[in-house]
Amino acid sequence: MVLDQLMTDGLKTEGGDKLGKTIIFARNHDHAVFIERCFNARYPQYGGKLLRIIDNQTKFAQNAIDEFSHPDNKEFLIAVSVDMLDTGIDIPEILNLVFFKPVMSKAKFWQMVGRGTRLCKDLFGPGMDKEYFQIFDICGNIEFFSAADIPETETAIYGTLSQQIFTARLQIVYLLQTAANISDEQKQLAATYADVLHGIVAGFGEEDFRVRMELRYVVKYGERAVWNALTKLDEADIKKHLSHLYLDEQSAELTRRFDLMVMKLMLNLLDGGNGGFYIEKIKTLVGSLQRKMNLPEVKKQEPLIRRVIEDEYWQSVSVITLEEMRLALRNLMQYIERQEKTILYTNFKDEFTGVMEDVDILGGYNNLSAYKKRVEKFIRENQHNITIHRIRNNVPITRAELDELERLLFSVDAHADKKMLDEAVEGQPLGKFIRSILGLDINAAKAAFADFISDNHLNSSQSNFINTLIDYLAQNGTIDREMLFDKPFTNINDQGIVGVFPQQAGKIISIIDGINANAMQVA
Repeated sequence: MVLDQLMTDGLKTEGGDKLGKTIIFARNHDHAVFIERCFNARYPQYGGKLLRIIDNQTKFAQNAIDEFSHPDNKEFLIAVSVDMLDTGIDIPEILNLVFFKPVMSKAKFWQMVGRGTRLCKDLFGPGMDKEYFQIFDICGNIEFFSAADIPETETAIYGTLSQQIFTARLQIVYLLQTAANISDEQKQLAATYADVLHGIVAGFGEEDFRVRMELRYVVKYGERAVWNALTKLDEADIKKHLSHLYLDEQSAELTRRFDLMVMKLMLNLLDGGNGGFYIEKIKTLVGSLQRKMNLPEVKKQEPLIRRVIEDEYWQSVSVITLEEMRLALRNLMQYIERQEKTILYTNFKDEFTGVMEDVDILGGYNNLSAYKKRVEKFIRENQHNITIHRIRNNVPITRAELDELERLLFSVDAHADKKMLDEAVEGQPLGKFIRSILGLDINAAKAAFADFISDNHLNSSQSNFINTLIDYLAQNGTIDREMLFDKPFTNINDQGIVGVFPQQAGKIISIIDGINANAMQVA
């Protein structure tokens, strides 16, 4: 049914007589073989020439890619690909993409969509240029990625974190080496990455039985010269036979996740994408480092951190600036607090209806996230606005002041309204959101506890507790009561506040409630 729909409704050239070049993204080699067998049985008139498989089990795969890519090719029009035409292939004549597999990575999904985005003059006839292409989404990928609350599950699909980093670095080398025009800096980056990958492969020890099973490839790619001009087949062989042997035991997990995220953005940019999905992820992650400025290593990188979270930084970003940023910030990721993630389980049956539906998959991407970033930027740049200043300095504000501040925040986006602002601040009071960005002024925090300190003779543990509390408020702006029974306060006493202040805990909690109330309520 899928093949019939492609042959019937696929975009065509030569006045509608010939199917336009098509990529069918298959799930694995067996699936690709099954597709080929079905096609040849159903359309024997093409003699097995119209549709062919290109994957890492195809003999002379690079020759097949070259033949499929050639503008004068009129016979081999449908390529069934298993991970070999997803990225790095520039064929302007592509008119149809058949997503015959689920794709769990949004970045990879957009890279695959990018196979059809290349313009082509006179493709439909003289003066009739290619201005569009068609996607047959058999497995619901567009619907999947339209649901913003569904997380990616790349690790389960693409192997270990170390393996994914190895593969991403490999793809960057291949794309840079095969690019038409690259700078000397990009050539140096490709050589540096090739050095890293060669060093990894050359370091595989034969005492590992897994290495012995892939010894042919370990020996071949243990030669540095091979890495200077990788082919698509080399890339596929290295990915299949060597990437799973790599394990990075030196870097922290969050460091490796940051490396992978930046490298995927680099791949996206090299492939002609705008990188919006990963840019927002990186900005959020790096923005979390602002809460760790009390650490000398983080403080040292403060100027870069401030630049990365601003939109202006990304307007002229390149693979070179991304690599410099990655190297500067990767070891700081270990200081970011982990967030608990919910695992999504699904159990549903697939069905093919044959119904075609036009869907705009390019519009409206991440508008709310962009608005939230602009709101955060406005707050940071307008700390001396009277209302923002009062919130940060623990001074109650009036309803009129809050309404005026909301009006100012609406102005940062032409489409913003009360509902959009509430979604951007994730439903929390605006004052609490502002405190979460700017923190509580440290002098205001000290003033809030001044009377308590002067009225009580504090021992060293109690003084340490109050100072830790002040520092926490200066960083985070507010504090939940439950935090007083958790780290870092249990580092002072395992009972938290009641262990340090058995008689006076209620007074301290009352002060905290007042500080929180000035951020969450209006006078």
